[in-house]
Amino acid sequence: MERRALVAFFVFLFVGLPGYSQPCLSIDHSSFDFGEVMDGAVVEHTFLLKNVGDMTLKIFRVAYNCSCTTYEIPKTEIAPGESVPLTVCFTTTGYSALPQPISQTVTIYSNDPANPHEIALQGRVLATQTAAAIELTAGGPLLPIPTASCFTLSVLPRRLCNGRTLALINLRNGYTHSVCPSVLIEGGQICD
Repeated sequence: MERRALVAFFVFLFVGLPGYSQPCLSIDHSSFDFGEVMDGAVVEHTFLLKNVGDMTLKIFRVAYNCSCTTYEIPKTEIAPGESVPLTVCFTTTGYSALPQPISQTVTIYSNDPANPHEIALQGRVLATQTAAAIELTAGGPLLPIPTASCFTLSVLPRRLCNGRTLALINLRNGYTHSVCPSVLIEGGQICD
């Protein structure tokens, strides 16, 4: 009788345990701050999804809050202990006109009992500015340059700096920014 009870106990133990098995989604980080980018840039970040459970994790759906966000995942079934990358892309076109900072949410639906999981992309989208060409002469007067975080400066061959350092001075805050640090700008070169 004791032997039957012992056998029944072990059968229950080993047959009953799989009922407690479950997948468990772990994400290497729940958000990514992309900092400051110019309007129109495409921000891309890869999150690592890992199944830390003891059953196969099935990704049913990845949802996002606008068509400016896309994703790529190589497979939707993740074995226990396995990891897969989830690459999220956010196209920032038009977002500089919105209140800052910007935040985009991606929601992952799966068979994890703690479903769903959210990850976020956040940062600031700066307006791009264009200006007419401004001709500078080395040692010449200061000329106003439109406020912008990023612009391209071209030095034309007809007005060389003759070895002088070309610098941009922000008169609002007094910072001087060398256009190409430690590099002499030759005629015809472009510095971004």
